[in-house]
Formats: sequence, C-alpha cells, structure tokens
Amino acid sequence: MHHNSIAPNNYTFPFLFKSLSDSREFILAQCVHTHVVKFCFFDDIYVQNSLLDVYASCGYVTTLCKQLFDEMPKRDVVSWTVLIMGFKNVGRCDDALLVFEQMQYAGVVPNQVTMVNALAACAKFGAIEMGTWIHDMIKRNKWELDVTLGTALIDMYSKCGRVEEGLSVFRSMKEKNVFTWNAVIKGLALAKSGIAAIYWFNRMEQDGIKADEVTLIAVLSACSHSGLVDMGRKIFGFLSKQKYGFHPNVKHYACMVDLFARSGCLQEAIELMRCMPFEPTKAMWGSLLVGSKSQGDLEFSEFAAKKLLELQPDNTAYYVHLSNLYAEMGRWSNVEKVRRMMKDRQLTKDLGFSSVEAGSGNPGCNVPIVYLNLSVDGAVCRCTFEVDCGGLFCDDNGSTLSNFVGLSLFTPLLNSGQKPIQRFLRRMLRTLLQTPFAKSVFNHTQLDHVLYSQPSFFGCASC
Repeated sequence: MHHNSIAPNNYTFPFLFKSLSDSREFILAQCVHTHVVKFCFFDDIYVQNSLLDVYASCGYVTTLCKQLFDEMPKRDVVSWTVLIMGFKNVGRCDDALLVFEQMQYAGVVPNQVTMVNALAACAKFGAIEMGTWIHDMIKRNKWELDVTLGTALIDMYSKCGRVEEGLSVFRSMKEKNVFTWNAVIKGLALAKSGIAAIYWFNRMEQDGIKADEVTLIAVLSACSHSGLVDMGRKIFGFLSKQKYGFHPNVKHYACMVDLFARSGCLQEAIELMRCMPFEPTKAMWGSLLVGSKSQGDLEFSEFAAKKLLELQPDNTAYYVHLSNLYAEMGRWSNVEKVRRMMKDRQLTKDLGFSSVEAGSGNPGCNVPIVYLNLSVDGAVCRCTFEVDCGGLFCDDNGSTLSNFVGLSLFTPLLNSGQKPIQRFLRRMLRTLLQTPFAKSVFNHTQLDHVLYSQPSFFGCASC
C-alpha cells in the first residue's frame, strides 16, 4: 500500500494495530505510531483506542498506555475499558479498579466488556465490596445476565469466598455453558466443598454439558482439598479411559499427586509420578513436600525440597522451606549452610505485606505472616502475612516474630476506629491465636463472635 503511494485513512490504522496487538509486536507498533502522527490521524479516537490496546497488550500499560490515555482530549467507553483490561492483565488490579471508579466519576457508562474486566480484577484482588457494588449496578440498570457476565460474577464471588452468592447467580441465569459450570465447580473446590463440587459435576453431565479439561482439574482439586481419595481415584480412572474424550494432562496428574500427598498416601503419589508420561513438575514435588512434612516424614521432605531447588534454584521460598526443615530436625549446621548459600547467590526472601480496606485509606506495612479478614461495619479489613504453619516463627537472626504478628493483626483495628462485627480467620491463624499477644488483642476489641465456615476455609477470606 505504501509502495503504491496509496495514503492510509482512519480505518487503516485500527486494523493494523489490531494485528500488532494480537501478535504483540511492540517495535512495529511504535513504527506505525510514527506514521499515525505523520498522516495526522493522532486525534482520531478510534486510532487512539487501537493504539492504547496494542501498548496494553505488549505490557506497557503503566507507561506508554497510561501516558497516551492521560493525553487524550476525549475518551469513550472503549478507552476506559482498554486501560482497565490492561491493568488487570499485568496484575495491577488495584489500579484497574481505581480506573473503573474514575470512569464512574467521569460519567462514562460501562459496557459489558468493562464490567467483565472489572469483575475479573475484583476476583484477583479480593475486592468483594467493589464486586458486590458492580452486581448491584447490573441489577439497578436491569442488564441481562448473559453467559459472559454471569460467569464473571460467579467467578468473582467464588474467589472472594462467597460461594452461596455465586450459586444464586448461577441459578438465576437463563443460559449457561461449560465455562459457567466450571466457575461454579472451581468455586466449590476453593471452598473445600468437595461433595457439593461432585454434585454439581454430576448435574452438569445430566444437563448434557460436556466436561472439558478445566472441569476435571476443578473436580480433582475439590477431591484433593476435601480428602475424597476414593472419588478422586474413580474420576481419574474414568479420565484415563478417555470417558470424557481426552487423555489426562500434567495438571490432572498434579491434582492426583496432591490428593494422595494430602491424604497421607505418599507411596501412591510417588508411584503415580514414576509411571506418568510426564516429568514431575515443581507443583508435584511441592505437594509431596507438604504431604510428607504433615506426616512427620522429614527425611522425604528434605528430598522433595532438594528436588524443588534443582527445578528452580533461584526461588527463595524453597531455601526457606529447606532451612525450616533442618531447624525442625535440629540440624543447625545445615540451616546455616542453606542461609549462607542464599547469601552467596544474592537471594533475599521477599517480605509479605498487609493491605487494609477500611474507609478510604489503604495503608500497608512490611510485616510478614497470615491471612486475616475483618468485617468492620461493612468495610473489609484484609491483612496478608506469611506463616510457617509448622510453628517455627523465626527471622534471619533467629528471633521470634510474635510481636510483629500481633502488630500486624492490630493494625486494621487501629485504622478502622470502629468495632469489628465478625472476623473470618483462615487455617493458618489457629496456631497464632494461641499466643498471649493475639488473645489480648482480640479481647481488647471485644469481638462479638468468631465465624468458622468450612474446615481450612473461612468465609470472606479471599487471599
């Protein structure tokens, strides 16, 4: 076209940018960008939106994409949606939701694609309040809950621990596809509701919906987290015989290894790894590490931890696991050796962080340990920490972290200024709650009651 001296028009560049976006050709996109300026089409909103999309698809959402968006004299719903989608895709879900809020203030009415991406950001970020607000907006505007939007709502509620709300959305939908059913089953798997997941899986087959690979991963995961060993064996047996029309892939095998490891069937897990047509993955060795440690087989845990280090020698978490194992075994010289190895390789353990959603503030701190959700008169205070469930709470100097833990637990209470009504605690808090400091904190706040949901899974906890 260029060699034939045919000048492009405002329709040429959007199609060209769409192709570059699909193939993520960043350098070529920049070259075409210069031609947009050269031919004076830069003020065309359709061209600008397509350029936003290609920069977001190439991962430059926080720089070039955001800069271009800020410089646009006029923005439409597509402009806002592309930016929200871009932030969500690179894991900046807090920024995605901030842009969504700014979109409301700007008076731009979101479309279905906007809502789906905002709900996906809520699901990843655990922003249940925003997700519920979006659902209310859908109801107020009487928008049709089609397959795409309904599935996004179910996924959001499931990942935020509100499985019942997700099922309510599912029941209200007139049309459902395999992705909708998968969202329900995955939500129940996350909630450790294995029996319910199997029930809905059977309902899915009865309704004539053909299960796909994701469905079976969700079902086997539900069996794993609920200890349904026999059911897991049965379903995996059907899968191996191609009852569902495909062979089991490496993720299905990983689910079975995890099921056996969690249930104490370590020999079955090892035998399955030996016979499967794939090389063992880090997820499988991780399952064996956790399973053998819970069974008290520290020698095998050491073997699994070393295998993980072979697969990912730069992953600091594996060094910490191995160091803690040696500490439990009383092999302090090995602890020092692992720590020295980390320093020699210039590896440092990333600290956890706590984020609090209370009122309008989002303070954070760099104190390690646990997951905590507090419902404070409608606002959710969510603290994120890292805990060694084995009971060893030590920093690099070997000192206890209990005071830091207590400080982190108390931070959202101090920031809220209000009385928490409920607290939703995950499994890792059980050990921590026995400490005198934690007891004094919760006695001081005069909490009404503790709500326990499924074993190992607590209501609103979304992290």
